[in-house]
Parts: sequence; C-alpha cells; structure tokens
Amino acid sequence: MLAILMNRVGDWGFSIGIYFIFLLFGTLDFASIFAISHVINNENIITLICILLFIGAIAKSAQLGLNTWLPQAMEGNWYIYFFIIFYIIFQFLEQFDYIYLYILPLKLNKKTEEAIIGDMLGDGHINMGNIKKGSNINGRLQFTFSKKNLPYLQYLKYIIYVDICTKTEPTPYPNPIKTNKSVTQYWFSSKRLPYFTNLHKIWYININNKFIKIIPKNIDKLLTPIGLAHWIMRDGYWSENTLYLCTDNFNNEEVKLLINILFKNFGLIAKINTRKKNNNIICWRIRFSSKKKNINNLRNLILIYMIPEMLYKIGIY
Repeated sequence: MLAILMNRVGDWGFSIGIYFIFLLFGTLDFASIFAISHVINNENIITLICILLFIGAIAKSAQLGLNTWLPQAMEGNWYIYFFIIFYIIFQFLEQFDYIYLYILPLKLNKKTEEAIIGDMLGDGHINMGNIKKGSNINGRLQFTFSKKNLPYLQYLKYIIYVDICTKTEPTPYPNPIKTNKSVTQYWFSSKRLPYFTNLHKIWYININNKFIKIIPKNIDKLLTPIGLAHWIMRDGYWSENTLYLCTDNFNNEEVKLLINILFKNFGLIAKINTRKKNNNIICWRIRFSSKKKNINNLRNLILIYMIPEMLYKIGIY
C-alpha cells in the first residue's frame, strides 16, 4: 500500500505536467515544443511544468522523502483508477469552451504581439479550420500578399514572425508549375497555436456559421506605433499628398472608432472617406489630414518601424 501511495504522488505530478504541456503547446511532439518554447514569456507556467515532471522523477527514483516504498512491493492496481479520474477531469474541462486557453495563454514577444495588431487591422486573418465540420484545432495567423508587396511578406515571415512560422517558402498563387501562369500573389501562415485560438475570440464573431472580423473593444489599448507601422505597410497607400488606410472590411462605426483612437493615442488627425465599389457596395476608408505638421508627426512616429521597401506608402521615395 505504501508503494502504491508514494508512486501515485509521482504519477499525478508527471501526468499533470504532461497535461499542462499539451494545453500550452497544443502538442506533445518534442521537436515542436522545443521550436517554440523560447517565445513563451510566462516563466511561471514553464517552472510549474518542470516541477511537476520532476515530482514524477523523484518518486520513481525514491528521492526527497518519497523513498519509503523501497522496502515494500511496488505493484498495485491503482493505475486504472488514476487513468479513469484523469479522463473524467479532461472531459470536464473540455465542456467549458477550452477555459485552459485563458488559464495558460501562450505569450509572444511584446513587439510581435504589437505587430500582429497592426497586421490584423489590415488583411491579416486567423484561420480556425472548417467551422461547419466542427473543427477542433488551434488557430493560425494567415496572410495573402500581392506580388508587389513580397518584400513585406518576407520581412514578416523571416524576421517578425520567424519564431512562430515554419522555414518553408511563401506559397505562390497561381502555381506557375501547374498552371503556366504568372504569379500574382503569395501567402503564408504561422504554426497553429493556442495563442491564436485565444486571439480569434476578440477579433471575430460568428454569424450564421461564418466568422466575421471585427474591431476588438480594447483596440485603444492594443494599438501602438509598431502596430500602426504594420497597419500602414499592409493596407496603406499614398495619394494626393496624404495617406489613406483601406478599412473596407470594417463598418462605419468601427472606422470612426479607429479615427478617434488615432487622435487619442498619437495626436494624428484623420477623417472618414466614403467609397463605392464596382458592385455599388459602400465602404469607408481613413484619410489623414494632408497638413505638413500632421504628416510629419505620422512619419516621425512610425519611420523607425518601417522597412525601406514600404516607405513609399508614407510619401518617401
């Protein structure tokens, strides 16, 4: 009996540690875990996992007070009870909309998180799989770029998001080998991580089994100069001596909110521009005041975060 009790201490520690690894990384594959472990800022969770795994080791090694089972037999039938209880706990947690994503969020580098906000205000997209088929996988960040913006795509994939992306080349569209057509676009995506599953909840709403992107309620706290620079590199264009932001996918109230935040956070003056698409659908864009002081303030704010190939978007050639 003593052997059973002492070993169960180690079993519980080891099993809970493995469970937390799966919740945090979404996998138990060592190669995937080691590839992204260095981008996790939550040291408390990593420490807890290590302690739990260590408890499993010291029980089996009969160390640190868990050695009293050595004089006695080690066999017992409590394993079956342990796995039954573990399974029940796992099923219970699953009923609460994956609450563990809030308990153990994967934290990225702060600059990376700020860049994601700007890219999401642009055409960035979080892919969650097929909602109609009840897909139950983690989200991934996904981008599609025109050929003209290939330098920015490479900057994102190989520098800004290098820790959360694979090393594969961006995918061309259409495929020149299969279609004999010239490439017009490229796309790439990040790895599927719990972080993006969590982020998806504040950027999308579900309407008739379709995810619609919205502006998060706390966007005023999320948008920084780094995010603004990425937003402009992604969806800005220079015309009539000023900068426009293509906010076509957001509604009138959301665009007005963004204009207010640009002034509140950065002192930048902008107004809403109404635009009619070819299909007569009305959309709204942001137009910055062309006054020299306003444009200079904008440039001074974001210039350090922009790559040379994208400076034309703020009128620097």
